[in-house]
Amino acid sequence: MLLDGSTWPRSHSGFSGSPVFFQWDSPHGKLSTLAGMIICGNSSSLHFVSISTLVRAAVKP
Repeated sequence: MLLDGSTWPRSHSGFSGSPVFFQWDSPHGKLSTLAGMIICGNSSSLHFVSISTLVRAAVKP
């Protein structure tokens, strides 16, 4: 997956393996969930593997 248009003021170098979280507003306040893991990035975008792909890879025999 691609997250484009990042506003992080520095390079994303060194973020590989970091978790990606998704956050949204709900009637109960802000909620967040694990969305995936960063695999590479540059100054304006991040590529990451979705959590569903990671879970499928982890549970395969």
